Amino acid sequence: LEETWTRNLLNLMVTPIRETEYVGGVVLFGLAKLVMGVGLMAIGAFVFFSFNVGSIGLAIIPIAAVLLVVGWAISLLVIAFVLRFGHGAEALAWGVMFVLMPLSGIFYPIDALPRFIRPIALALPTTYAFKALRGVVDGQPLDWGLVAIGAVGAVVLSAFATWFLIRMLRLFRRRGYVTRYS
Repeated sequence: LEETWTRNLLNLMVTPIRETEYVGGVVLFGLAKLVMGVGLMAIGAFVFFSFNVGSIGLAIIPIAAVLLVVGWAISLLVIAFVLRFGHGAEALAWGVMFVLMPLSGIFYPIDALPRFIRPIALALPTTYAFKALRGVVDGQPLDWGLVAIGAVGAVVLSAFATWFLIRMLRLFRRRGYVTRYS
């Protein structure tokens, strides 16, 4: 979204960059920001609160990987919607998390959700990652079955998000939507 906010999208779209290269760049830039951000937060948690993130153990790595992939997929979907529908879709960048967090069972198990919403929660890969994390925090060994379900869901969601973003980028160029951002 940085390119839309800085009005740099026109400059980017007139280059011979392919859609797949753009998506790859977005992912790599996001990874670099993630490493710096998580590193600083882990140091800050230890310095200011004496909380060692490593105390949870190595089980945090596969769970965090699933959540990272889902986060990337969601960001790619939001970018696609912003390119297609304009600045009005930017509300999704912040709003989608307020919907996904309760449905994923971050703060409470999904059994606490109304029955008609549970199937939606069970379709989200984040639900399984947080359920596995809750078990690890409770002192149980990592449930690799839950991590596997979350990982498969994350890969499927990422494949769909990548396809959708590439499709929206092609439509964006073909219909001349780039003039919205110049």
